[in-house]
Amino acid sequence: MKENKSGRFLFAFLGCFLLMPCLQANAQVAIHADVNKAIVSLNEQITLTVSVTGSGGSIPDPQIPLLSNFSVYSSGKSQSISIINGQMETDTEYTYVLVPRFVGKGTIPPISISYGGRRYETHPIVIEVSPHGGGPSGGGVSVQAPPGVSVQSASGYNYARNRAPASPDVFVKAAVNRKKVYVNEQTTLSVRFFTAVSLAGSPQYTPPKLSGFISEDLPPQRNGRTTVNGRDYYYSEIKLALFPVQAGKLQIGPATVNCRIEKSLAVDPFSQSFINNIFSGQLGMEQPETLHSEPLILTALPLPEKGKPSNFSGAVGDFSISASVDRTRVNVGDAVNLTMVVSGQGNLKSLDSPTIPSMPDFHVYDTVNSINLDKKNDILQGSKIFKTVLVPRISGTLTIPKIPFSFFNPKTRSYQTIYSPSITLHVEKGAPGSNAGNVSNFAASAAQDVSTISEDIRYLKPYQKVSLPERFLGALSSAGIVNLFPFAFFAFFFGIDQYEEMKARNPLEVRKRQAFKKALQIVEKARKEHLADPKEMTEQLSEALIGYLADKLGKSPSALTLKGLSQEVQKANLPISVNTLENLKRVWDEIDSRRFAPAGAASMNANSEIAEDISALIESIERELK
Repeated sequence: MKENKSGRFLFAFLGCFLLMPCLQANAQVAIHADVNKAIVSLNEQITLTVSVTGSGGSIPDPQIPLLSNFSVYSSGKSQSISIINGQMETDTEYTYVLVPRFVGKGTIPPISISYGGRRYETHPIVIEVSPHGGGPSGGGVSVQAPPGVSVQSASGYNYARNRAPASPDVFVKAAVNRKKVYVNEQTTLSVRFFTAVSLAGSPQYTPPKLSGFISEDLPPQRNGRTTVNGRDYYYSEIKLALFPVQAGKLQIGPATVNCRIEKSLAVDPFSQSFINNIFSGQLGMEQPETLHSEPLILTALPLPEKGKPSNFSGAVGDFSISASVDRTRVNVGDAVNLTMVVSGQGNLKSLDSPTIPSMPDFHVYDTVNSINLDKKNDILQGSKIFKTVLVPRISGTLTIPKIPFSFFNPKTRSYQTIYSPSITLHVEKGAPGSNAGNVSNFAASAAQDVSTISEDIRYLKPYQKVSLPERFLGALSSAGIVNLFPFAFFAFFFGIDQYEEMKARNPLEVRKRQAFKKALQIVEKARKEHLADPKEMTEQLSEALIGYLADKLGKSPSALTLKGLSQEVQKANLPISVNTLENLKRVWDEIDSRRFAPAGAASMNANSEIAEDISALIESIERELK
């Protein structure tokens, strides 16, 4: 019977092992594409939405084919993750803005993704583009020619309408809505690409280089026509929300657009004959163009020191705070979920958790967070949700005090501190035999359960014979000058002992010196022994990172939180850069999310990647601290 059970177990194990590739290949994946309208005019834009739904590992981004009839601009993506019965499913939505380039019927070919050895495609979509009804001047905005535009103009064009010799065929212009803001206050960068001629293919956009900013993509606000120096242009606009992270003069580098201009006959680009030439194949040659916007200088004002609250952590904007619990009647030792929501306008991603006041009647666990972003009217807004677990230690009517949150309001140029309402909990003692009860009650009950079994036994020390080393040392005591040799031997080891004792007098320095090597050893051990076990590997990697930071700060690893870490770094004035701190927050959040992920949600490649990220992060912090 035992052999039969073993055989069945081995057979089942081999069957599961052989079926794993099949399960990966049969993962449910679906891709769908849709447009907001199928009939448009030449001066309108189309929103293309590609939805990818799948279960299993990481699903790649869709492959957008070449769209010769449209100019394509990415408008970002959003993703939602749901876990049902232990199965993780992701739903990712990609948004693109299409700008028609020609009149007539245009086709969006099938959009595809490759996953698990299979290829998934959408159905083709036909778009009908009609001529612009109102003419180029209808609804247009008249602006002045941009000064100092760096552009390589194409030659060979002779238009009969709205032609100005000083107006280039294509150019790029960048601007910010405010050139003077406070640190961590939003300013919006707008990059416009103007074209008065027909383009061969889609232009390639390279965003400007940013130094000293945190950026957030904003969807394109408008595409349309305008007039510059009497010449008609079509323009496309891309926007970024910028948040300076340091005070002083900050530079926004030039934005770059690479495109190809079609050299055609001397006709009006807005006339029907121009369209006829395009569809008849009389396009002529193509000329490449590289366009640059002018670099911009922005002044970031430092936050004032006057009136700065002690719990201020860098939040800039206009916010409100609320707090709630999932239940108000519990037993001692039961978990209570405390949810704090900070809502408003500002850089929500950089918000730290509100400082929870001291609550000796509760055990407070680490805080996890999630974020809901809204980019309405080009302003970053929404809410950030912080959740933590409270465990009451004693019974009675307990109060969660008001939770403060401080921020700097650039509109009033002053600091503000707001509070969530206090919350009352009714805590019962709990059932006998449970883990409820405070520490003193537990100790008292434990003392009552202890009973004497027997008296202590007194051992008799047996007679010990004199050992050979003792007889040898006794002989040396009468050997005269020979006694100097054991004295020198003793002095040598005594000196080594004193040296080690001297190093141990400052254990904090010893911890700091050994922290780097110790952390990397833990990471390497986790990579070798637990690569296929996501849960155990996450615990090992968390121990390596938190242990390293605790050793460097001289703190207890069990009491170290991300909020506390940020405060300790500021107090100690450690030379850790902003980019490294942002990377630390990202890795910390990744570890927290992996703790709550279902078993098997992370692949071996993902486990290896997070291990490499933590090793690189620890090495980066070690270099900066040196």
